[in-house]
Amino acid sequence: MGSAASGMGCETPGGDLRLPFTGLKFSANQLRALNSYVDELYEEDQKGQMSTEMESEVESLVQRIVDGAGQRDPRFRCCHLIALHRGKMMRSRSLEYLVTLDSLPVLNVNDDCRLEEGPVGYGKVRITGRGADKWEEFLTPSGYLCRDKVLERWVSLVARCTAARGGRGRARVLCARAACVAKPYHYCYLERVLNENG
Repeated sequence: MGSAASGMGCETPGGDLRLPFTGLKFSANQLRALNSYVDELYEEDQKGQMSTEMESEVESLVQRIVDGAGQRDPRFRCCHLIALHRGKMMRSRSLEYLVTLDSLPVLNVNDDCRLEEGPVGYGKVRITGRGADKWEEFLTPSGYLCRDKVLERWVSLVARCTAARGGRGRARVLCARAACVAKPYHYCYLERVLNENG
């Protein structure tokens, strides 16, 4: 990509530019300003980063939507929104957040909520005891948390929050669903972090 003036319409290098078929004429100062602006946009695009102000605004909006989902269903309350995109070189202007469900029982403290072996790098969450009643609609018959049922409920809560705030984001949120209906007996897997010492 270049932002130099083309030789076809330019009468003298570094001088004014006249486009013969349109009757438009650009001064050397206008061309320098335009080139500077195009170069700046190109450099920002190559960095693939957005301004911290924009990131802050997006994060504030995401937090408000997440808070709204937690108010509609306390099981989906989230006090810790984790930004996954920080420290990464982003190619596009996309941001990634990890939402924690604060009302889930703490894993592996007692037998009420256990993290069991799953596919390589992941574990299955099994809830029994008092916590199982609260999450009953999201559990498989054997007591494992069903990822798709949790995701389906989360998407519907977020869609309602975006619609309630006067935005048209509800349609986009609903399109983000992996499936229209939760698939029964699919587990909710958590990524397991390997201990660096072992």
